[in-house]
Amino acid sequence: MLPAVSLLDLPGELQQRVVEHVITQTDLKSLCSTCSALRILANPILYRRIDLRLWSQRAVECLRRCNLAGAGLSFQYAKELIVEDEPVGEELRSIHTGRIRLPVPDRGPWNRYLTESQQDDSAYSFLQIIHHDKLERLCYHSRRPLSWIVKAHLHNYQHRLKELQISLYTDPKTPEQLPRIFCGLQRLDVYLTETTNIALLFDSIEAVGANLRRLSLTAADPQTTEIQLHVWAMCEQNDLTRYTPQLEELRLSKMDFSDTFEQLSRIIDFHRLVRLELLVESCGLHLFLKDLANSIYTCSGEVNRLQLKHIAVELVHDLCECEAIGLRDSMELIIMACGPIESFHMRYPEANPIKDHAAGFPAGAQSLQTQFTEPEYLL
Repeated sequence: MLPAVSLLDLPGELQQRVVEHVITQTDLKSLCSTCSALRILANPILYRRIDLRLWSQRAVECLRRCNLAGAGLSFQYAKELIVEDEPVGEELRSIHTGRIRLPVPDRGPWNRYLTESQQDDSAYSFLQIIHHDKLERLCYHSRRPLSWIVKAHLHNYQHRLKELQISLYTDPKTPEQLPRIFCGLQRLDVYLTETTNIALLFDSIEAVGANLRRLSLTAADPQTTEIQLHVWAMCEQNDLTRYTPQLEELRLSKMDFSDTFEQLSRIIDFHRLVRLELLVESCGLHLFLKDLANSIYTCSGEVNRLQLKHIAVELVHDLCECEAIGLRDSMELIIMACGPIESFHMRYPEANPIKDHAAGFPAGAQSLQTQFTEPEYLL
C-alpha cells in the first residue's frame, strides 16, 4: 500500500497544478483556510473573477466586508471584473448559454435594491481598489448613461484589457474623442445608447480595430442608430476594412438591418468573418442577408467565397410569401458559398418555412449543429 502524501509534501510546481484543477469556490476557500502556503496558491484562482452586483445591497455589502476584513488585498489577482448595474431577469433564454437565472440569495423580495446614486457611489468606491492595470476583461452591464465619476475613473483604463463590454460613452472633458479604453482590444461589445453617436466609434476605427477579433453592437433605439449609420456612411466613402484585419466575429442585436450591410461594409470585410450573429432584429434582416448573398458574386461573375462557420439569425417580424422565398434563396446562396458549417441557429416567426433552410447543408456534415427555435422563445 502506497504511503499517504500530503499536498504540502509535493514540489511547488505540482502543488500549483493540483490547485489549478480545483474549480469550486467552496473548495478554494477551504484551501485558503488550511495554511498560508496553500492560500498563496489558491488566492489568484479564487479572485481571478469578481462580480459586483451594484443593484443588490446584499452583494455590495458582502464585498465591502471582504475588503474591510483584509481580503481586499487579494483583489490584486483579479483579471476579470463583471459589474451589473441592474438585475438579470428572473429567467432569460440565451442561444449560447440556455436559461439564465439569478443566484438564489439575490432572488425574491427579501433582497434590497440600491438607488442609482448609491449604485454610482458603490461603483466608484469599488473601482478605486481594483488593480485596473492587471485587468484583462471588463464587463460593465448598464443600459443607463454612466455617471461622470465612473467615466472619470475609467479614463485611466486600458493597460492589459483584451475584452470590454460596456455602453458607448464619451469623456465629459473631451466629448468629441473616443475614450482610449475602447482602443487596442481583441473583443469589444458595445451597447449603443441614445445619447451617443456610433460615428464616434467608427471615426476611430484605426485605433479600435487594430487587434479586434470580435465586435458586438446592440442598439438601444434601432431607428436612432440607423440614422447615425446612414449619416456616417454618407460622409465616409472610403474602404476602411484595412483597419480591421483580424476581425473574425460580428454580432449585431436589436438593429434596423435594412441598409446596414452596405454601411458596415465600409469597415468590415464580411468575407473574412468566421462567425456572424444577427439577433432580435428591429426590421429588414432579410434585406441584410440578401445583400450578403449578392456580395458573393463579383462584377466579372466570379465567386467570392465566405469563410463563415457559425451562423445565428433571429427574425422577429413575419415576412410575406415573396420575402420568405427571397430569404430562403439568400440563405441557400450563403450556405453554398461557405466551407463546412459547424453551427447554424435560426429563429423564425413561422414554424414551417424554417425547415427549408436545412436543405442547403451538405449531407453527412458530422460537425454541423442546427437549432430551429419556435416563435414563443423569442426575446
